[in-house]
Amino acid sequence: HDARFEAGAVGVISVTSNVVPGKMVDLICSDAPNPELRDELLPLMNWLFAEPNPIGLNTALAMLDCAEPVFRLPYFPYDAALRAKGKALIEAIGVEHTPGAKLLDLKDSDFITLEEW
Repeated sequence: HDARFEAGAVGVISVTSNVVPGKMVDLICSDAPNPELRDELLPLMNWLFAEPNPIGLNTALAMLDCAEPVFRLPYFPYDAALRAKGKALIEAIGVEHTPGAKLLDLKDSDFITLEEW
């Protein structure tokens, strides 16, 4: 976002757009900088990368009931504390801005590996 307006950057590779697509369109495609929206989304962006990608994204999409809670080794879902933080972040932004219709409170036992699936 900042690089677009400060350095003329074009395009974006965005993990966050899988979780809040409309908000990312508003952020990246706006005609002027939107630091308020950037600051609103930044905690979610940081949360998505608390562990290597795609762990955060897969955890978020499972919590939003958009993907099965199945992980391929060596990846594992976020632990309960990180999931709770993510849930709070998504609730603050609004589930209506996500591809999911609800936000699930998944337990560790809800997640399985691909081999178990």
